[in-house]
Amino acid sequence: MTMLHKGTYSINEYIGKFKSICDNLTAIGKTVPDKNKVFWLLHGLGHGYENFVTTMLKPPVPSYNDIVPLLQSHEACNLTHKAESFGRPQQAYYEQNINGDANKRNTNTISKFSSKGKELVQGITNATSLATHDTIAQQYPVGDQQLEPTSRIQLNAKEYVMPETREPAVQSIREQSIHDSSPSSDGEPATVLNDSNTSSSTTIQDVPAYIFYNHHHSAADPSLFTCHCIRGTLLILVYVDDMILTGDTPEFLEWFIQELGNEFTIKDLGSLHYFLGIEVHSSDSRLFLCQSKYAQDILTRAQMIGCKPISTPMEIKARSTASSRNPYPDPTHYQSIIGALQYLMFTRPDLSYSVNFVCQFMQAPTVGHYQVVKRILRYVGGTLDYGMKVLRQSSLELNAFSDADWAECPITRRSTTGMCTFLGGNCVSWSAKKQTTVARSSAEAEYRSMASAAAELTWLSTLLRDI
Repeated sequence: MTMLHKGTYSINEYIGKFKSICDNLTAIGKTVPDKNKVFWLLHGLGHGYENFVTTMLKPPVPSYNDIVPLLQSHEACNLTHKAESFGRPQQAYYEQNINGDANKRNTNTISKFSSKGKELVQGITNATSLATHDTIAQQYPVGDQQLEPTSRIQLNAKEYVMPETREPAVQSIREQSIHDSSPSSDGEPATVLNDSNTSSSTTIQDVPAYIFYNHHHSAADPSLFTCHCIRGTLLILVYVDDMILTGDTPEFLEWFIQELGNEFTIKDLGSLHYFLGIEVHSSDSRLFLCQSKYAQDILTRAQMIGCKPISTPMEIKARSTASSRNPYPDPTHYQSIIGALQYLMFTRPDLSYSVNFVCQFMQAPTVGHYQVVKRILRYVGGTLDYGMKVLRQSSLELNAFSDADWAECPITRRSTTGMCTFLGGNCVSWSAKKQTTVARSSAEAEYRSMASAAAELTWLSTLLRDI
């Protein structure tokens, strides 16, 4: 079924071959569900039927028995258009470029003019064909000018795996834009779904493709799906068997949840309050993201509950403290604590440098290295209520700040890059890590830091365009 395409077949031949495949599957006990029939029938139409396919998949999706005569009528209408337009001078509709330079077009602007089909529609004289066309348009009123470009999506969503998110630290930008009630001002809150029956190896292949048909797969983050259509905007963030959904139209959001619930046993957890260890406290003016409970769990695992707090996560001469050559007796414990601290950084930029420092010794930690870790834990114990503040009303201007500590490592002489990026007044990503090569001057180290910041800005810009 997936290999069947219309190609040069007529519509009746294509439908006949499709029906034959469905009948053969039914004969061997593999009955194809009606909604899947609709999807795969539309999937094989290919180029030239994009508008019809998008129209048919607009909720409520018609049944297979209803869509076949509509497709036949659509094809008959197209043939009539071609016959009546034969010999007619071609007319082109264009939009004047006021800049006079074709190479400087604004690719973000949707052209309001198209030469595709406008004159042909005006030339229809066959009353039967026109009536059929009008009936379809009234029931499913979707046209070129009504749809955003992201609504016309290739039918390859089933090929993608639901991976883990690129970096939960950058979830702050999602929790800023996706969790900020909704993209519009009417305030539809984000919804959390959980599928308790889904294993960690769940893929998009397990989800019927028609559900994700109109959703654009983000090039910046494979776990983010967006849908912009005349019914509204829908954003879906997937993490294994957990989802965050939000949209500007409650009806559209409820329809998607219902369709997903028809295929899986899901649990609607309501508005977003807790997700993957990140607590979300919402108010009218801001969101506050923290990991207080998770931090307490780390202290419990390290047996440092009630430890004496300290005001800084790392002392100035930490390298001399970590110079002990006595190996730490339990490297696995050391690695476990460091891994937990790395996840805590997702709402704690103040831990980036110190955690990055102790991560460098995970292969062969010493007693001195664990002393540095214990100081970080003492700092965490005194700052359990620290987190990230995300303002609801903020500009969409991206800014990045970077710095470099030239030849900071006495062993490798590699520099350390520090960087943070802001969306308006909200810090959305940050990092502190060694550069991959040795810089021959402080200027070179600074340029490498700026290059890293520029790459992060490029990625965030791509993500924002998808949203």
